[in-house]
Amino acid sequence: MGMAKEGRASPDYERRKEGVLYGLLVCALGSIWLAQEIGAIKTGLPIGPIIIIVIGFTMLLPHLKK
Repeated sequence: MGMAKEGRASPDYERRKEGVLYGLLVCALGSIWLAQEIGAIKTGLPIGPIIIIVIGFTMLLPHLKK
């Protein structure tokens, strides 16, 4: 399943895999942000903007590989 004839993953499979990874990344970063906001994590860094920047870079990575 999800494999093309030559043993490579199909484009649909790759898109789904990429979507799952982005979803996990956003959930993880959101959890860190929430933990900081409720005081469970004490940092001097503004986590919110860093999370947005990381999400942006991860969305750009597939386009930079080409």
